[in-house]
Amino acid sequence: MQKFLTIISIVLLFLFVAPTQSNAQVVTEIDSISVCYHAFKSVPVVVQNMTAVDSLRLNLTFEGDKVECAEYFGAHEALAAGNFVTTIYDDSVVITWSAKTSVTLPNDTLVSLRFKGLAGTSILGWNISSSFYHTSTGNLPAVFVDGKAVVNPKINLVLTELTPTCPKTCDANFQAEASGGTPPYKYLWNGKPSQYDFIKKYLCAGKNHIRVTDKTGCIFDSAYTINGLPGAKVKMIVEGNQDTTIYVENPVLAFSFEEVPPTHVIEPPLWDFGDGDTARSFHPVHIFDKANTVTGTNPSYTVKLHVYNENGCDSIIEKIIPIRVAKLKIPGVITPNADSKNDVFLILNENKTGSGEDIKITNEYQHMELVIFDRWGRKVYETQDYKSDWIAEGVPDGSYYYILKTVGFYTTETHKGSLTILGSGITQ
Repeated sequence: MQKFLTIISIVLLFLFVAPTQSNAQVVTEIDSISVCYHAFKSVPVVVQNMTAVDSLRLNLTFEGDKVECAEYFGAHEALAAGNFVTTIYDDSVVITWSAKTSVTLPNDTLVSLRFKGLAGTSILGWNISSSFYHTSTGNLPAVFVDGKAVVNPKINLVLTELTPTCPKTCDANFQAEASGGTPPYKYLWNGKPSQYDFIKKYLCAGKNHIRVTDKTGCIFDSAYTINGLPGAKVKMIVEGNQDTTIYVENPVLAFSFEEVPPTHVIEPPLWDFGDGDTARSFHPVHIFDKANTVTGTNPSYTVKLHVYNENGCDSIIEKIIPIRVAKLKIPGVITPNADSKNDVFLILNENKTGSGEDIKITNEYQHMELVIFDRWGRKVYETQDYKSDWIAEGVPDGSYYYILKTVGFYTTETHKGSLTILGSGITQ
């Protein structure tokens, strides 16, 4: 009977006293976390039953080659009035606090720690021997609950170019092959999903971006550059007029191009002359037979050259060619004394810029016919194709008369006038 009563007493003592002791214990807990490789994850340090505490010290340890504690944040405001210090080491974190006024925290977050995942798994363990909660009557009984940091495997990525692209065509095709991490994977190409997920079509040359996300939500970002195939590079050459101009009187221009190494044009290029006509030729000659109908302040045609190189890449080169009317200026005096000044009977074009040879009529007309007479009506010079090159060789000083016919594409004009020759050194 006595033994039975003793057992009853022990049971009653456990029911009424044990819970009181349990409630008096301070519980410090850190949750287990799953963190991505080289990513960051925050975890709170939670305290329960922290009653009338005036100082504390908490020592959390971990494997520094598995995880790294990057920072702490969010210290409880009730601790702000005291001396709160968090010191981070390679393999531990030490939290200390003391104040003149005690603090009670029934159940709350004391502080948050931010970890970086390196590799493997590390215990987030409390060093009980160096951790305590102190009150005016001594240290409180405490329970410390460990956590665990699991670092998800690193995601690896291999990109393979399936189809290259030419400049500005955006037809590169790439394949992405992820490994590591936790399959399955999702792929975002330049911020957008692809129809075939791990294969992306129609990528452009230049800087691109891919994001791989695994089953756990871990992310691998990679920037990559698509070089692309070299495009065709050529220089458009316009022949016929020194200033690359379409003159209404002779709207004929010859075109060609110069390859810029290593470009090699593989077929006759396509020329678009801007007037509705095209040609496929290496060296076309084109007549702008509607040039006299173009209106506007600055009339012009835009000529386009479309070429392909050996890679199958194309380029389009454009050149704006103005349309102008030749405005004649015929000299009244020449001095053929071989001083290189006013020696030549130059028919000038006032619509050109420059002076002397730079502004002489050259190809502005289909051709020019020139006859020069002396004052007795005798011919001293005649040509059916004048090139502004007569130097009055063998012609004495004196007064002369000219008849100049300018034969244009649409009209022929006749110009008459007098010419004085001085300084030839020949007298009549």
